[in-house]
Amino acid sequence: MDPAGVEKRDIGGVALLGIDNTQYQVNERQLEVLRKILSEQTPCILFMHIPLYLPTLEKAVMDFWKSPIVMGIPEHLCAERQPGIIHSPQPTAVTREFWRLCNETPNLRAVFGGHLHFSHEDAMLSGNPQYVTSPGYGGGCRLIDLIPAE
Repeated sequence: MDPAGVEKRDIGGVALLGIDNTQYQVNERQLEVLRKILSEQTPCILFMHIPLYLPTLEKAVMDFWKSPIVMGIPEHLCAERQPGIIHSPQPTAVTREFWRLCNETPNLRAVFGGHLHFSHEDAMLSGNPQYVTSPGYGGGCRLIDLIPAE
């Protein structure tokens, strides 16, 4: 991964993009790389440790953690953070724009994350999936098959 926390590989016409978001935020360089890939209309799969906030993921996260430990939380959840639990900060403008692109761009075909210690599958606003996978130390994993479109 480069110093800006970006790793990109192209496999069979699909951009695989790894972003280091372990601080619940992304930086300008990460946003720039995502924006460039998505503007080229290249199919893209995004890998991050911390999943994106989705309204339909909120209840599961709050029930399990009692705190919104996802990236891009809306303002109403800032007051819901519990003392003593690692939680996400209010997103910066760069993180909000990254979140918007992820949710609204159809060629971002999927987002894969972990961090939550449970598995969850959900649709982003674009209709494309976000997959959260339970931790490997507990036996969690996902097998991803890239199948060419016909």
